[in-house]
Amino acid sequence: MMVEPTNHLDLPSGERLEAALEACPGAGVLVAHDDIFAAHVTTRSLRVEYGTAL
Repeated sequence: MMVEPTNHLDLPSGERLEAALEACPGAGVLVAHDDIFAAHVTTRSLRVEYGTAL
């Protein structure tokens, strides 16, 4: 499980994290406000706004 994994990372570090997650064959849970990052590293997503799954 990763919660806001790109917080406090500079751009090159965030890009390396993104590449590592894209290459990972496993499953996991990601909580993020960065929609672009989340879209790049996930194959399925569930968006929740104000406690409601969309």
